[in-house]
Amino acid sequence: MGVEFPVATMVARTGNDLPDDGRHAYEAKLDGWRCVAHVGRRVRLHSRQQRSLTGLFPDVAAGLAELVPEGTVLDGELVAMCDDRADFAALHSGRGQRHLVAFDVLADRGRDIRGEPYRDRRRRLEDLLASARGALRLMPASTDVAVARAWMVDHGGRGVEGVVAKRLDHGYRPRSRFWSKHRTRLSADAIIGGVIGPVEAPTALVLGRHDDRGRLRVVGRTVALQRHASMEVGGLLTRARGPHPWPTVLAGGRLGLPGLDDVEHTPVDPAVVVELDVDTAFEAGRWRHGARLVRVRHDLEAGDLT
Repeated sequence: MGVEFPVATMVARTGNDLPDDGRHAYEAKLDGWRCVAHVGRRVRLHSRQQRSLTGLFPDVAAGLAELVPEGTVLDGELVAMCDDRADFAALHSGRGQRHLVAFDVLADRGRDIRGEPYRDRRRRLEDLLASARGALRLMPASTDVAVARAWMVDHGGRGVEGVVAKRLDHGYRPRSRFWSKHRTRLSADAIIGGVIGPVEAPTALVLGRHDDRGRLRVVGRTVALQRHASMEVGGLLTRARGPHPWPTVLAGGRLGLPGLDDVEHTPVDPAVVVELDVDTAFEAGRWRHGARLVRVRHDLEAGDLT
């Protein structure tokens, strides 16, 4: 039986500790775009949201047509490699070498294999991609939790965002959340330059750091603050009274928010430094995802951060 196109994908829930029970495999999570590829008489690519990506990645589609048998459906990540690392921004600009890094096979030469356990699908995938090159790559995977932890600790600089854990005995279940993703977390400091919500009880913080010319640049924002953190930080902030380097309305993209909607914030005196829990998705001088507030850095002044 064939697989109808487009295919609804499995998704991953956010996890904390990596499962270490002998029943899981671990895959590197690269910084790219999720993509399902259907190789028939022509190759069709689509996103997790069912949008066509074929026209955006004709080089990848052409490569798959040469390398993969008809009737194959692959799930994977579209990545752009620049200087030996996965570079998310390069996917938009067309820089670097673009690949589909496949991590699952849903149909093998016209046969729907989504009901097979992951361990068997992985074996099939490795056989299919034994001679993969150019536009097609195989996602690194291991059943050794120590290897997975090493990916998270040692390979952030190469565009590995973390690890996805998958049960060896599970089939591919569209729209389900049986996979778990575990992002690499880093510690960073930033200056509070503005707030979303009331200054005395902000719902989120707009974050900045000084560039090499001493200018305060927007580097992201926090996720929603918990009430006790909001009250603590709010008691330390002062609404900006003089000139401020940021406008009161910022493009959502500068804050790592989806869509193109502008975001209104209240500028504050850029004097309070905070420690943050961030992931590895840092590009164009900003964090692409919301940071988590850890604590106020009373031991640091804004001028200490560059």
